[in-house]
Amino acid sequence: MVRRVIQRQKSMKYFWFIILISQFTPVWAQTIRGTVTEKKDEGNQPLVGANVFWLGTTQGVITDAAGNFTLNSHPTANKLIISYVGYVADTLEINDFSAKLEIALEADQLKSVVVTAQNQLSQEIITSQTITRNDLRKAACCNLSESFETNGTVDVSTTDAVGGTKQIRMLGLDGIYVQMTAENIPWMRGLAIRNGLNLVPGTWIKAIDINKGSGSVVNGYESITGQINVELIPPDNTTEKVLLNGYVNQFGRSELNANWSQAVGAKLSTATLVHGSILRQPVDMNDDGFMDTPQFDQINLMHRWKYNGEKLKIQWGVNVLQENRWSGQNNFSPRQAMGLNLPYGNTLQIRRLQGFSKIGFLSDKREGESLGLILSATRHEQSGQLGLNPYLGLQTHLNAHLIYSRTLGPQHEIRTGGSFTYESTQERFEAVLPQVAFWGLNRLEQVAGAFLEHTFKPSHRWAIVSGLRLDYHNLIGLTFNPRLHVKYDITSTTILRFSAGRGLRFANPFAEAMSYLFSNRQVVLGAPLKPEIAINIGLSLSQQFMLANRKGLISIEGYRTTFENQVVNDLDTNPQTLLIANVANQGFAHSIQFSLDYQLARGLQLQTSYKWYDVQTLLNGVMRSLPFVAQHRFLGNLSYETGNAKWKFDITLKWIGAQRLPNTDGNPQAFQTRRFSPDYFLWNGQITRTFGRWDVYVGGENLGNFIQPNPVIQAENPYGNYFDASLIWAPVMGRMIYAGFRFTIQ
Repeated sequence: MVRRVIQRQKSMKYFWFIILISQFTPVWAQTIRGTVTEKKDEGNQPLVGANVFWLGTTQGVITDAAGNFTLNSHPTANKLIISYVGYVADTLEINDFSAKLEIALEADQLKSVVVTAQNQLSQEIITSQTITRNDLRKAACCNLSESFETNGTVDVSTTDAVGGTKQIRMLGLDGIYVQMTAENIPWMRGLAIRNGLNLVPGTWIKAIDINKGSGSVVNGYESITGQINVELIPPDNTTEKVLLNGYVNQFGRSELNANWSQAVGAKLSTATLVHGSILRQPVDMNDDGFMDTPQFDQINLMHRWKYNGEKLKIQWGVNVLQENRWSGQNNFSPRQAMGLNLPYGNTLQIRRLQGFSKIGFLSDKREGESLGLILSATRHEQSGQLGLNPYLGLQTHLNAHLIYSRTLGPQHEIRTGGSFTYESTQERFEAVLPQVAFWGLNRLEQVAGAFLEHTFKPSHRWAIVSGLRLDYHNLIGLTFNPRLHVKYDITSTTILRFSAGRGLRFANPFAEAMSYLFSNRQVVLGAPLKPEIAINIGLSLSQQFMLANRKGLISIEGYRTTFENQVVNDLDTNPQTLLIANVANQGFAHSIQFSLDYQLARGLQLQTSYKWYDVQTLLNGVMRSLPFVAQHRFLGNLSYETGNAKWKFDITLKWIGAQRLPNTDGNPQAFQTRRFSPDYFLWNGQITRTFGRWDVYVGGENLGNFIQPNPVIQAENPYGNYFDASLIWAPVMGRMIYAGFRFTIQ
């Protein structure tokens, strides 16, 4: 044990030394930058996935979600080709690499084609993936938690048979280790990290950027397995100035969404986003007397503004949310009293207010120099009853983030700045069953931090991003978190990436373990919880190929996450106990993913992904696999779009392998579960028909109607010693059919 810790400390010293050395490196190549847009009378719009390459070579890139690109020089070519399906291509002769290019393509009126950007080789230095608006519309995507159903990187599962909360996993670990932001503003974090995915409507999302492994030091120290950043519908959205969306499923869940964007002047625009959803009837498909999904009502409003000056850019907005959620036995009412002789139930009320602003200054003296300020304030309150046990969570979060960015020649770019975070978190939990106990947790965090990130591109093949972050935390003192990302272009179609970094976070024990509180387990809170600290190292290889004149993309990725300290929810030591405790220098997660994307025919796209996980920690003195983690997973998505884009067909297959389940041997035989779950398949599908401004879609989830048998232990006596609705390894709802519409005005 001591030798392992000493070796790890030595490895960290070498790791920091490499990062420090990489800050100071010579220069010998040139880089050109630019933006590709679509020329429109009402204002140019970014083109995502446009091809930019040197004439007569295979060296090129595609534009990102903002239409931007960065391309290294070529030793023999100086003519740049910019092309996009359905638009007139442009050719530029490049003699000056210092100027940023602004390229506007005109639509080719002679071609009526569907614009796609499938199977493109990402040129980002950090291993990343973008879920576009078209990807999101392959499924209902009523909220953020449902936006990953057709994605192979992020796993989605239901955590319990009562609360209905959906949980994500990335690189084999819980979604709490993913830094979740909206436009790089802190969003789904703290007390909201479990329920926050349900609080972002799908119609508000323009795109989702997923970064794997340790993220950028610019965004903070909380990214351990990656970052999920949501791009919201902007005020200057001209592609869908008005969007109306309605949704209903067979169980009575209904939603209505309205987005409205409007230009107020030449530089000022505004947007109002409205969401309402409701389910007011119990659903019990397995006839165990418990609702399979919570009943709820939610109102969610956002109003935002954007000022787009030549040198000054400002965005600001406010988000207000109210949600009421209840579940339990079919005859439970949220207005009833709680008692041993009354129906069992759970309630949760969420009230949330958030304000934010982003201010950017572009230098008029130096090209590539900017200064940005991000401010945000959030008040989050969640309260309710978990059976007889009352719960209250309050959190106030204030954040200021200053970022200075400058390009130092064609090979170097720096981003530096500082941040300050104030966060007050309170959790109150009172256990009545199985025995009376009370916890009142208060944590006040004040964190001042500084960071430096250096991007170095020594040649057209190499790119290195090294970052250093130093934070002073009032609870733990100084923390030092380095990050390193390296990209090497083996060929123009083969890219190798490496990443390493350290991250930390503070756990909110009751909010994060809420799904396990839907039981009569006795809660045991161990020694004072320490911050979770982990090191993540990753390697990936991506290969673009051509087969039968069609593009394909293969990638293989491997990551290892090693914990210096981990807060573990131990369900194994005693089947009637939830032990929340620190585990030092033991936990780890290995993740390997293989992906293949290929265009089988015109309009027919195949996406596949296989993942292998090995996630272990110390439980009851023994290294064991974490429960509810399938070692093997597969996802396949087949989508077809007709040539005139009027019909779209999507079908998704998921295979989830066996999962280790918590040990219940200490229970009476009637209340024990198996050691491992069986593997199973899930099928989802959707058909969309376009009629001018109207889209009408119908689809289904869990079309094979697979349901976990007996998801609630001792369902007949929810106040008994062995009642447990938290041991969920598969869907508790069967086949679900839905329909919806979208109406847009451009």
